[in-house]
Amino acid sequence: MEHEFLSAAEIGERFPGEWVLVKNAEFDEQWRVVRGVVAAHSPDREEVGDFHGRVAREEGTGDMAVLCFKPMPKDVVLLFPLAGAKRDV
Repeated sequence: MEHEFLSAAEIGERFPGEWVLVKNAEFDEQWRVVRGVVAAHSPDREEVGDFHGRVAREEGTGDMAVLCFKPMPKDVVLLFPLAGAKRDV
């Protein structure tokens, strides 16, 4: 695989519907991937996860990220806590 730096948008265009492991990832101030080098890609999350595990054991975790470019089902909602929000447990 080439060692070409691609933007997150370019990665999504090249690998629609797939999980993508990005090495040498560069992040913005909100920890979103801006660009990086595609190390692995597959429609199967486990394949990318297994490759990520091997790379992490051999090279360390470094600046890696796993991105998903699969369409979100219409009946799924993601909830994220607000930074600094207090939680009552």
